[in-house]
Amino acid sequence: FTNANILCCLSKLNNSIFIIVGNSNPENTLSANQYQNQLPSIEIVGIDETKQLPHVEKPKEFIEQIQILFSEEE
Repeated sequence: FTNANILCCLSKLNNSIFIIVGNSNPENTLSANQYQNQLPSIEIVGIDETKQLPHVEKPKEFIEQIQILFSEEE
């Protein structure tokens, strides 16, 4: 966990950025949307019934989302 403010740096990026959040905690989506407001190309995906650690809470669904996001690049 870090409190570093990276918003000022986002506009300089030109690579794909994906944020996967746990939908059971509204703060996750709020934070992800703040990043997306700075760089609209950021893609946000939510995993239902997860909070802080979707990759631990629902690893299968997390991997499925990773596969979907990477397959769009091909």
